[in-house]
Amino acid sequence: MKEIAKGSFVLGYKGELIPEKEALKREKSQTGPHSYMYYIRFRNRKLCIDATVESGHLGRLVNHGRSPNLTSKVIEVDKKPRLCFFAAVNISLDEELTINYGDYRPLAIKTFPWLTSDSASEPEGQRPIKGITKICNGMSI
Repeated sequence: MKEIAKGSFVLGYKGELIPEKEALKREKSQTGPHSYMYYIRFRNRKLCIDATVESGHLGRLVNHGRSPNLTSKVIEVDKKPRLCFFAAVNISLDEELTINYGDYRPLAIKTFPWLTSDSASEPEGQRPIKGITKICNGMSI
């Protein structure tokens, strides 16, 4: 495989599914420069997938980018939401995978000012995920 084709499933974002109210409570007590909470809408409810706990699933490590090469979509499986990342463009194996977190709430920007920066990803020290297809080869991890 030379690249990930546009529209292809790349990986899933897995974690604890919690109501938005609980997520906001957890967020307020959070420390450090990273967040692993992904807010979604499912069946007209606001929910959050909290991937804070280290699980080995790589979706939680995809960095924010203002010009992302991934897009997210909530898919229903067994009456539960699953957050999936798909290639928004053709992606080469050595290219960093990025998604636009789309979180521009004042609390999020105050805590994570890099959300509004022009840089492609999080602050230094955050290791980008490259060549992920060598690991997942299109499978959900």
